[in-house]
Amino acid sequence: MVGEKYLNKDQYLLGQDGGDNESMYIGDNADITRWTGTDNISIAPGYMLPIHDRAGYTNYNLFGSAHPTAINCAMCDGSVHSITYTIDGPTFSHLGSRNDGKAIDGNAY
Repeated sequence: MVGEKYLNKDQYLLGQDGGDNESMYIGDNADITRWTGTDNISIAPGYMLPIHDRAGYTNYNLFGSAHPTAINCAMCDGSVHSITYTIDGPTFSHLGSRNDGKAIDGNAY
């Protein structure tokens, strides 16, 4: 439901990262939306996996964080989990899909 977003490390203090330059009340905007699906432009081709924040790289679609190994996410059941950057692509995609009919093993992330 809610997870940490990827940011360009060069922009942490400047407020100029297009994925973090507006308030949370802006509406549908790169500041508040991230994806778990598939694409052809992400770091891991095919799946939009979470990545560790890095300098010099901008991507407004990905989940990520400054944490060295994982992002933190709040699930729809109210639980909070750390999801590692090494999560399997299909599993991460299923976590972000409300209607794909796939069950997720709690040990998968």
